[in-house]
Amino acid sequence: MQERYDRCPNCMQALQDKEDVCANCGFDMVSYEERPNCLRPFTVLQNKYMLGRVIGVGGFGITYIGWDLNLQTYIAIKEYFPDSIASRDTSRSASDTQVIPNESKRDVYEKGLKRYVGEAQSLSKFYQLQGIVSVKDFFYENGTGYIVMEYINGINLKEFLKNSGGRLDEMTVLNLMKPVLESLYQIHNSGVIHRDISPDNIMVDSENRIKLIDFGSAKGQSNEGDKTFTVILKHGYAPSEQYYAKGNQGPWTDIYSLCATMYKMLTGNLPPNSIERMNNDEYMPPSACGVVVSPRTEAVLAKGLAVKASDRYQNLGEMINDLYGSTPVNMISPVTPMNNNPAFVNPMSMSQQSMHLSMQPVMSPANVSDDAKKRTKTGIIIGSVFAVVVILAVVLILVLGGKDDKDKDGKTSDTENASVSDHTGTDEPDTSGTDTTEPVVQDVKYEWPTELSDNWRDYQISIDGTVYALPIPITEWESKGWRADYMPTYVSGEGSEFVTFEKDGITVSTLLYNYGLNEAPVANCYIIGLKVYSEDVKAGKEVILPGNIKMDVATVDDIKKAYGAPEYIYEGNNYTSLDYAGDEYEDGMDLQVDTESGTLNQISLANTAIPDGVNISPSDITTDVPEINSQYVAPGGPSTDRFDNIISIDKVNYVLPVPVSVFIENGWTLDSAADAYISGNSSIWTYLEKGGNKIEVTIENFTPNAMVPPNGYVTKIGAETKYCSYEVVFPGGIKLGDPVAVFLDVYGDMGEDLYTYEGEFGNSYSVWNYDNDNMSIYVDVYQDVETGILTQYNYSTSLYLDYFN
Repeated sequence: MQERYDRCPNCMQALQDKEDVCANCGFDMVSYEERPNCLRPFTVLQNKYMLGRVIGVGGFGITYIGWDLNLQTYIAIKEYFPDSIASRDTSRSASDTQVIPNESKRDVYEKGLKRYVGEAQSLSKFYQLQGIVSVKDFFYENGTGYIVMEYINGINLKEFLKNSGGRLDEMTVLNLMKPVLESLYQIHNSGVIHRDISPDNIMVDSENRIKLIDFGSAKGQSNEGDKTFTVILKHGYAPSEQYYAKGNQGPWTDIYSLCATMYKMLTGNLPPNSIERMNNDEYMPPSACGVVVSPRTEAVLAKGLAVKASDRYQNLGEMINDLYGSTPVNMISPVTPMNNNPAFVNPMSMSQQSMHLSMQPVMSPANVSDDAKKRTKTGIIIGSVFAVVVILAVVLILVLGGKDDKDKDGKTSDTENASVSDHTGTDEPDTSGTDTTEPVVQDVKYEWPTELSDNWRDYQISIDGTVYALPIPITEWESKGWRADYMPTYVSGEGSEFVTFEKDGITVSTLLYNYGLNEAPVANCYIIGLKVYSEDVKAGKEVILPGNIKMDVATVDDIKKAYGAPEYIYEGNNYTSLDYAGDEYEDGMDLQVDTESGTLNQISLANTAIPDGVNISPSDITTDVPEINSQYVAPGGPSTDRFDNIISIDKVNYVLPVPVSVFIENGWTLDSAADAYISGNSSIWTYLEKGGNKIEVTIENFTPNAMVPPNGYVTKIGAETKYCSYEVVFPGGIKLGDPVAVFLDVYGDMGEDLYTYEGEFGNSYSVWNYDNDNMSIYVDVYQDVETGILTQYNYSTSLYLDYFN
């Protein structure tokens, strides 16, 4: 162990000089066995985070307990370390901290590191939610990446149940789980599903408060491209759709796992395996297990644990209303499947949803009511600390805490002090195949407030004597002298960008949003959210909220007196966070009061209501076919290689990615429930149908403008024997309905990139190929145990930025 600091690496409590055994926890530092591939205790990262012992090791990372040397508080630090493709040996010297990727897998390592950022993004957006572990920081060091999170001093729910005699009474279960249910509801609305909920991933702290942890299974990967598929299956907690690897997962997937967890808490037993229940459902309600439980809770659990996904709750809002509301018990019945389930997008494609932005499922323009036009199609949740990610062309720059933008070498970005008027276009998007005519900047109308309101729901803030009301056109904002450290040139349709502004010694972090369906110049965008830190306000400058709530002056009591009781109160180690939500779209305000000073030191404000004069119309969506679609070249014949992306359906050959129009020309039609449009640079999941057959497809929009689905590209094809009777031949000559031996003959040499899950009723096999002609490829299949044949087959591609030149 290297020269140590004055804290125990186990409990991080202070040690006496030269003390080898901690008087607080009994940890013996001399006998502690260090792992050669892990960083050693007392290693300091970023000159402020001191590591303690290892508290968890997985296939993709290492988690350490830590101590924030500046804030003098506990932290947990997750380090990206895929041990199968990287190495490090700290046993020789404490200075050997660099993670060295295998040369042959360097591209795989770097792509994995980018996906790792997705987990930080997924968590950072939900900092203020009571039931979710929060991210405090992210940084690159030692050739890898680190996520700094709050440290939960407690045990997981599995151990908690064991210590409580194996089960809990109904009231305790409902009180414990409510924060997790409500928090996860907000997360689902942002397009993220957890997919690995169980007592193992729920922590109970010393005050019996619980938090959901480990979002690694939701980290910037689409469902069909999730390498953790075989890892996240937990018998009893996983619904049937996860066993089949069909990719048709959504809130209903987490709802099953949540209800299974609550069932375990109530009864001490797990529900029967969901796959077994498909043929012989032996589910017993809690009351049949001798548990005293209300009919309401029993009915909700039965519905949430329905084997068929369509029979479960389709969103947690419905479940929460039934579980805690006044709905008559006889009205809690299986729901009708939704005709237009919201697409749950890849969190990595939402990388610019900073300021803890939670994008709501978008309504089809044709269905936008007059009332809905008065508000936005997106929702914001702004948390207590910014941990934001901004994508600049190909280079990923991480901005932490709303501070100065730094490049990966720690140097200040050369775009500092850029503004809308003088930006030189360093972030020009790829406009291949799009209309490059210069858009006209809108003549926006904005009424400046003459005085500060008394109602916070007017979304006003006074900064150095000027009153601003959100949303505000960026041009109006800049007219007051604000200058940006970085400014994009364009923002994609329904896209957002995080931008930090400075003026006269005041720094403000903002979120820009393009309300339009098409890409627009940044001058057309609005600031819909902002964040102010007390430490970023120069002495003598005032920041005031409605009701005369002043930064560095107002106390918790002052805030409550002005605004009433907050929706949430969170007590941190050195702060109190008060969350005021504005409406069902979760606009609102978060205020943080410093424990030491007792005064307001952080303000977060967000309003996404559609401004007057901004019209969203289906006519904004062009029906013109993108130029990039002309790049498609039909294959000359069937597949000859396992990764050539050629799929033959009913004797017709297609090569992924393939325009949807090619399928339409061959007689296929889009499912009637498909989304009306695809937002810029995003995707939807749906079906194609022909002659009574259907195949599952993912359709991607590779342009920054919204488009109708027929103009998109198919990047995934999935087929199932019970839905498709056509002959379907996948790359390598493997046919839907072939014996599994054919699949293993083609992919059996993939080593660590071939994953196997063996179940009682079927086996799943997954294959990854990380780099092939500017794309990664994922294959997963399902073998029926009785017949031994492949009854389901999915083949998908993920394209890199330069695929379309």
